[in-house]
Amino acid sequence: MKEINRNEIKKIIADTIADINYFDAYAVRTTTANTAKKIVYERSYIWENNIASDEQLDGICATALTRFGQSDIDEALIENALELSKHYFGTKYFILGEAGRDTDRDLDEQEILLKNIKIIGKIID
Repeated sequence: MKEINRNEIKKIIADTIADINYFDAYAVRTTTANTAKKIVYERSYIWENNIASDEQLDGICATALTRFGQSDIDEALIENALELSKHYFGTKYFILGEAGRDTDRDLDEQEILLKNIKIIGKIID
């Protein structure tokens, strides 16, 4: 499995922030999806006792890389996100931007439910 390099993620986020588009949240999604097209159509499920239910959420869960609405890069938050992302199923990692304020938290530690995503980059083993 390829380890996600913190500097790769920081570069992707910094490059995106420097662009005209500004995202309200940045996150890393661990997945088995091979293409960006597939991840756009993924939806997350509610999990109970480590078992996925049939109840689908109205977005995609990912691990937050920045604090919502802030473009500052917090290295401790990124380090924690990278560690947390290892515990999810999959060996492919997509860096996502949330292009709206319709975002939920209160899930797993540092987990965020994104509803209006843009794929910023991918790191695939």
